[in-house]
Amino acid sequence: MPPKGLKNPARQAAFERIFNPEYLAARKDISQVMLQCAQGKLDQVAKFLEEEHNKFEIFTINRDGNSMLLVAVANQHVNLTKLLLDLKSELDHRNSMHMDALDYALMHGVRTPIAKAVLNHCDYVVPEALEGVYWHKSLSALRDLKDDGVLVATTSHLGKTPDFVNPHARDAEYTVEWLSDLHYAVGHTKKGLLLLSHEIGYLEKDALMTGALEVPEAMRAVYMMDTHKAIRYASALKRTDIYGQALEKRIIDACCEGDFPAVQGVLKAKASANVEDVYGQTALMRACKIGDSKIVRALLLNKAIVDQESRDGYSALLIASVNNHGEVARMLLRCKADAFKKTCKGNAVMSFIQHEGHRDIIKIINEEHDRQLKKQAPRFAPKART
Repeated sequence: MPPKGLKNPARQAAFERIFNPEYLAARKDISQVMLQCAQGKLDQVAKFLEEEHNKFEIFTINRDGNSMLLVAVANQHVNLTKLLLDLKSELDHRNSMHMDALDYALMHGVRTPIAKAVLNHCDYVVPEALEGVYWHKSLSALRDLKDDGVLVATTSHLGKTPDFVNPHARDAEYTVEWLSDLHYAVGHTKKGLLLLSHEIGYLEKDALMTGALEVPEAMRAVYMMDTHKAIRYASALKRTDIYGQALEKRIIDACCEGDFPAVQGVLKAKASANVEDVYGQTALMRACKIGDSKIVRALLLNKAIVDQESRDGYSALLIASVNNHGEVARMLLRCKADAFKKTCKGNAVMSFIQHEGHRDIIKIINEEHDRQLKKQAPRFAPKART
């Protein structure tokens, strides 16, 4: 059965010419030990490499740019691959076709024994980023990591990154399979998934475009370009110099601007829905001011406190009502916002709105109040005592 990545007959024939042991046996540029790698002769290769004067043979390449490791992996010799990797064969070496060991290991799928053997030697898996400014940042971070001796595996073999911004695409079969394969790949590396930048802009896009934040938090890390170190994602969230303050500022700004994708991204990145600006206004209050129902819904789903008041004594419901945002007001009321509770200045929302004369909002408040009373009323009247 041809590898999944080589369905084209011409590409399959080219693959056979540079990796099939029968072809290699007739070539003059192939050493005896490289041919044994293609044939999967584990004991003979191990005995050869035990000799001190042969230990550097593991780094030699033929005219196709293939090493012993690439030849062994392409022919799916699992135990031989493990031996070569244990002996520090170069995992990220690319041949003349710009393919490395992981590319060949994953040709038959991410869950094969050969794929697992190669993934086990990677420190991190990096999801494919979409092209653009963040893609270039990720390439820069990858180069820095590799210069630092970190083994990084890319996931371009999983196919084109799904459109995580599109809610209708999230449950598509391809998206589910893509994430499932990514989870598997990450689960078999040493340290997990690498988020390539500590910049909020990248993290926000990463959350929506690459599926990085779909992977369990314990499997993620953050790359610090200044120190060439990777730290756990949970630790990065706690440090104000990395994500803390920047996440708080970003969600407030995004709510003010009505930037729903940005709010989605930073909430998924673990930004709090209850951060306050310098005036004591929460992200929810900011969203209520402009009346963006999608942002308000996202914040409420992330446990935003409904009846919190700003330093001026204003609640989210009061702000939405004064600005005549009926849909948002109804949403807050259904999340148990209290229209009759008095603020710290002694004014109830209902009284304030009546004074302002917003009839539509008054109608909504009354409808929701009646609805709540009906829900609380007993379904059956008690039987009269005889």
